Amino acid sequence: MNNPTLQVIINEISPILLEQKFGKIFPLGKLRFVIDFRLNGGSYLFISLEPFAPRVYLTQCKLRDLERQSLNPNPFIQLLRKRLSNGVVQSVSKDENERVVRFKLLVNDEFDGLNTFTFVIQLTGRSANLFLLDEKDFILDSL
Repeated sequence: MNNPTLQVIINEISPILLEQKFGKIFPLGKLRFVIDFRLNGGSYLFISLEPFAPRVYLTQCKLRDLERQSLNPNPFIQLLRKRLSNGVVQSVSKDENERVVRFKLLVNDEFDGLNTFTFVIQLTGRSANLFLLDEKDFILDSL
């Protein structure tokens, strides 16, 4: 996925995902994921970190199919579920001249109160990765 194409996709999905709650993550493979942002119409955010075709976009499918295809979550996915569950998307942006997408989420934790986390998708071919950053942009964990 090249920079201009990615920018068009982010421009399209950003207004759709703003103020939406981070829901369940469905691991469909070692490097493919679907995130439920509780959108109307059965839309989900698809993320692929496959080296030959890294991509991110909204897709439509049935929840039943996702649950059937879903694999056991790895430790990183479990951390995302723990930290970002019910977090509200504050912004979706793409780094200029980079294939890096950032989702800023505001999470209300019963113990810590309000926290801001950044979920980063790096779509850079063989070095593609996911990151979870804290409010100071320190990396908490990566895929």
